[in-house]
Amino acid sequence: MGPEKLTQYKSLIRRYLADWVSYHPSEKSGIPLTIVEDANQGHFLLLEVGTGNQGWVYQLYVHLQLTTDARVTLLKNNTLEDPLAELIERGVNQADCSIAELPVNNLELSTS
Repeated sequence: MGPEKLTQYKSLIRRYLADWVSYHPSEKSGIPLTIVEDANQGHFLLLEVGTGNQGWVYQLYVHLQLTTDARVTLLKNNTLEDPLAELIERGVNQADCSIAELPVNNLELSTS
């Protein structure tokens, strides 16, 4: 599957993060969520950064990396959600997923 799989996974990650931004408006903090993508290294970050209702905020929510061999690694999860499980539901193969650090809620990648 090669490059097609990589392209598919990039699209799935982008859509997942974009859906997150759409679902979580900036009403509470006054700061919209931001997606940062490093195409060269395959990093995808979901951040809240800027000056809002409560002053300066810098919060990293999710950090994913997509390698050139189409492996998705969850590098950081500061949410109560399970990004890898959600990406698997969207079409990422579970065998292509790994966790570099356990999420804050200690969820483990489901095997079902």
